Amino acid sequence: MSQLPLCPHCLEPVRSGYHGSCPNCGKSLENHNPEARCPLAPNWAGITPWVNTRAPTATACATAVWIMMTSVCADQRVFPGNAVQWPQPDGDLMPKEGREVLFKTSRMDFKDLYDDLHRITPATGLSQILDVMEENNTVYAVEETEKGMTLTHYLKLRARTLTPVEARTLLQPVMEGVALLHKAGLIHRGICPDNILLPIDGAARLTGYGTLALRTAGSELKSQLYPGYAAPEQYSAAEFSGRYTDVYALAAVTYRLVTGQVPVAAPQRKVRDSMENAHSLESGVPTYFLRC
Repeated sequence: MSQLPLCPHCLEPVRSGYHGSCPNCGKSLENHNPEARCPLAPNWAGITPWVNTRAPTATACATAVWIMMTSVCADQRVFPGNAVQWPQPDGDLMPKEGREVLFKTSRMDFKDLYDDLHRITPATGLSQILDVMEENNTVYAVEETEKGMTLTHYLKLRARTLTPVEARTLLQPVMEGVALLHKAGLIHRGICPDNILLPIDGAARLTGYGTLALRTAGSELKSQLYPGYAAPEQYSAAEFSGRYTDVYALAAVTYRLVTGQVPVAAPQRKVRDSMENAHSLESGVPTYFLRC
């Protein structure tokens, strides 16, 4: 791998550093990332990655992508935006004054989660965690990605809804993966079409892993919930989540597949549950399917 920094657009080496425009593709090398997000193409653990500025980096992690050997990998980095300062010149992350405990607990929770995921993957229906490392006063988790599309994108391309049989077949690997997570004492808390990948070759895989604080409203971190798929207990830090939290999300994804509609968000359903059942929206969905 080249020791020179890489252009975040074309991934070609840049001798002049991150100033002006890339001599290879001509695109700007200036950092326009919003506050509390990672700066443009920082050097993490000796690696200069391409930073995805569209990723939800203001939450508990930042996302970067780089070419490693012949694999394309995604690097999840602990980055609780409301608890850290901009990286220091040496690349280290430092907590903001008064947020030392939040920074430390976020880092520990992140490492514990990804260490567990590293041990149980590769596995059917789960995106593989290749490595977990501690550098720059933070933690990195390397996740392998594959060519394909998210379930969200796939559904936008479809002209019709899925039949119950098609939905079950598509989600079967994901359900097996979730069962393995639960057996290991883990709860995903973020199952939704955005976090289900459909590789070009292979079965559906679940990605988008997140810590408890990230997937619970009212915690010290800015929550990352998915309306329509997040369970009622995720909207209060005072309520407990469990395997039933993922079951709710899987049922919500199934509802989306067979009806073409996103389920009503849980807080709204608690006030007045006006969501129609799948059979009412799609007569081809048998009533027994609603009880499965």
